[in-house]
Amino acid sequence: MRAHPHRPARRRGATRALVIALAAIAALASIALPASPAAAAASFAEPSGGFVGSDRVTVAGTKDAGSGVRVAVVGGPVVCIVADASTVWRCEGVDLPDGVIELAGVETLDDGTTEEFGPLPVRVLGPPRIDGGGGTLLTAGRFTGTAAPGAAIEVRTIGPRGSIVHDCPAALPDGYWSCIVTVPSGQYRTSARQSLAEIGPEPSGWSAATVATVDRDVPAAPTIDVPRTGTRTATANVRAEGAGEPGATLQLYVDGEMVCATTVDPGELWACEARLPAPGVRELRALQRDPAGNFSSASTGVRVEWAVPGGASPVPDEPSPGGTDGAAPGDEGTDAPGGDAEPGAPATPGDDGGSGGSAEGPDDASGDPGGPGDPGGDAGAPPAAPPLPGSSSDAPSSNWGTPTGFGGTLPTAAQILERGGLAIAPLFALGYLALIALPLRWFATRAAPRIRLAMPRLTGRNRGTVLSADDPVVSPALTAVGVFAGAAVVAAVGGGLDLEVRYLRLTAAIGLGLLVLAAVGVLLPAGVIRRAARVPVVTQLLPGILAAAIGAALLSRVAELRPAILIGVLVAASVVGVARFRVRVGLAVLQLVAVAALALAAWATHDLLTPSTGFWVSFAAETAATVALGGLGSLLLMLLPVGSFPGRAVFQISRTTWGVASLAVATVTGAILASGASFPIVGLGLAAAGIGAVLVGTTLWVRWVEPALA
Repeated sequence: MRAHPHRPARRRGATRALVIALAAIAALASIALPASPAAAAASFAEPSGGFVGSDRVTVAGTKDAGSGVRVAVVGGPVVCIVADASTVWRCEGVDLPDGVIELAGVETLDDGTTEEFGPLPVRVLGPPRIDGGGGTLLTAGRFTGTAAPGAAIEVRTIGPRGSIVHDCPAALPDGYWSCIVTVPSGQYRTSARQSLAEIGPEPSGWSAATVATVDRDVPAAPTIDVPRTGTRTATANVRAEGAGEPGATLQLYVDGEMVCATTVDPGELWACEARLPAPGVRELRALQRDPAGNFSSASTGVRVEWAVPGGASPVPDEPSPGGTDGAAPGDEGTDAPGGDAEPGAPATPGDDGGSGGSAEGPDDASGDPGGPGDPGGDAGAPPAAPPLPGSSSDAPSSNWGTPTGFGGTLPTAAQILERGGLAIAPLFALGYLALIALPLRWFATRAAPRIRLAMPRLTGRNRGTVLSADDPVVSPALTAVGVFAGAAVVAAVGGGLDLEVRYLRLTAAIGLGLLVLAAVGVLLPAGVIRRAARVPVVTQLLPGILAAAIGAALLSRVAELRPAILIGVLVAASVVGVARFRVRVGLAVLQLVAVAALALAAWATHDLLTPSTGFWVSFAAETAATVALGGLGSLLLMLLPVGSFPGRAVFQISRTTWGVASLAVATVTGAILASGASFPIVGLGLAAAGIGAVLVGTTLWVRWVEPALA
């Protein structure tokens, strides 16, 4: 066999040729085909999606080094453009529109090609705007601004009493919102937030804090020094001058029609040209509104006569430059767009001074944008228009007719619904039963008898001779008058009392309210039972109720409770001697029904009488508030199933009836209290829990623990 020494060399040559050919083909392919672009590296890192509670956010992410990024709202504007050598991109303070939106981006690479990234779904709801935000505000308690149409608004005030969140009415379709907050006069850091169901359950963040000075002090009535009552003039124009509060807007009325407005100068003086509408005797009155928006009561009327010589028809004079037919230009009392009247906005001359709405807010908050804040008087409650011709000019002085604010935080039924009082009321009722009424009943029947037996006796059988046990040392009538007068003063102190004559009117109104409660709620049922059943019925003052009334008044004063807690029924009726049990129960039920009906009627009456101006209207409103607050507070006390209270008789005949009645009364009372502007439901709940724990603990100790240790 022959050898082939050159065959391996041939194979190596063929392999080299094949490699060279493949390399040439690859080189030609790389020249003929374009290079593939680099993969895009752009993405979103901020926001992470979901909900954003601010309309100015940071949008950021990653990208290729040296590439450019452009981000836009899908279907909207471009919000971010970045082009640098970094591998991250970032845009701060991007203004995003409210709503459910999507962000989409485009990355431009080094070779000019573009790659899209995203979209990123985001739900955006920024905080609402507060008019005057960023500066300082002076207000009587009303805040306005703009928000998303239909959004629920909350306003937060941070002041000496801590942070309070007030529920407000929803924004109008045009975005305008208005809210009355009920807080004492002082300086507060105020901010607002909103929530919108279409975007999600989350609320927006709080807006930037605005320093607001709340002034709820009602200014004194202005005076009219010129002209004097009895002045006669031959022309229609009369120059009126007087004194007022510096910086206040003064309005002058002739027979109930506003004829001009001006500003009180720093020297507390004002002057205004009034044009009389027709010959005859006309009455001039003035009122003023301070810079915060609080209206005073009307001044004392001044009667002037436009006398035409010889009875000839007068030639109307041209109106002077200072007079206007209506509000002065720039008058701040006009309604805000789409909103209701500002706190303190005057009633239309000639109407009854009806309310433009109410305030909250829980805590009320309450408020709603239609009127002055509830409590405190109506800092800014619109005054009634001056009387029409023919009415008495002997109006009481401004101090006597100035509102005191007592009962001003008593919410209406509409405000209870708006402020969520009905949601808290059942908890209030259950707390009353579980923490107060039932533990007190258990203590009174299980522990109190043992405690009384164990107490040391200071007197025994060897007493001195009683000369006349039936003759009281002090006349019962004098005692009753003293007790009711003292209770009226105590209640006035609880509602807020100052050394001003208007608080004398308040004390008298409270005294009258207590008498009405006693007469209609107790004496009338006692008389009905006495005649119907022919049994002796007596009424007596209960020291325990008076002590509770004093404690409630002091608690209301110290804790600044609004509305105040008031115990108004100081007497109780009971059947003496032998009588059927159903007669005793009938008397108890009749007292409870009478007090409940009277309290509800007074509550409705108070709503009709507020806002009030003038002595008699204010007196009636304060009396109605006393009956409403005192009746509701007394019902909770009268329903307790202990002692001489009517609730004991109802409890003994039917615990179910007693429970239903107690829950109903406590629910209504709780709804009213919880809808107040600053009523501390949580604090009172903790106090009630403490009282219940003490009663239950004492009963357990006396009934079981102490006997076991003996």
